[in-house]
Amino acid sequence: MDWILVAGGTFLIFQSSKSLNINKIPIHESQKSWSKIQSNHPNPFLSLQNPNLEIPKILVKNPGQKSQSMNLKNPGHFWESRWQNRLIGWDLGAVSPPLAAYIDQWENLDAAVLVPGCGNAYEAEYLLKRGFTNVTVIDIAPSAVVCLRDRLDSDFPNWQKHLTLITGDFFEHRGRYDLILEQTFFCALDPSWRPTYAQHMHQLLKPGGKLAGVMFDRDFEGGPPYGGCATDYKTLFEGVFTVKILEPCHNSAGPRMGSEVFVVLEK
Repeated sequence: MDWILVAGGTFLIFQSSKSLNINKIPIHESQKSWSKIQSNHPNPFLSLQNPNLEIPKILVKNPGQKSQSMNLKNPGHFWESRWQNRLIGWDLGAVSPPLAAYIDQWENLDAAVLVPGCGNAYEAEYLLKRGFTNVTVIDIAPSAVVCLRDRLDSDFPNWQKHLTLITGDFFEHRGRYDLILEQTFFCALDPSWRPTYAQHMHQLLKPGGKLAGVMFDRDFEGGPPYGGCATDYKTLFEGVFTVKILEPCHNSAGPRMGSEVFVVLEK
């Protein structure tokens, strides 16, 4: 059985010896939805969860409120606080177009899929709708898991047959996977954790496994989110993985268009 670990989006899918070019695939329905969203929210840095909150750095920030710093020794408290206060401006409100396009190309519906830092896990819901039968998601914030469980109970009555929901620390997770997808998880981590991120992803992959997804190609003041650029990512990953793809993402969600790169890293 193939194994997959999910956190992001892509242009090319590498399955066995085949590769598919996402630029040759028609615009996805999720991309069309973003056009409608943008017409209602002309400011791309408005939260879809709460349009009255500005997101000067993609992540929601309540005007007049001091930024909450993340305690590196207890990040769970930071993220739980954000979820309890609904300060989740990174939430797109729908599956990201790059990831939806990637999932649409994946043929093995029995592949095991893990979504780390899953949040509302629209990607997991999309996987279930596409017929995937072995999905696992994990988030460090209990409130995020509760929100997701409630939504799954409502929309997917038999979801527990095909999806495992975990409250916990991704860095304590163990498994062996063919593919890891990255979606707004890497940018949530303090940059000092990036070498550990690379090493743990490598440990989770079996030989020949791939880490694929989107990462920000821009800087931010403070954080999270934390930005970076293709050069930084190449330096970080090339000593751990074989860098297969590292290029601009051309089908990002509207608010992130032109500010992401797509990566495929092979163990």
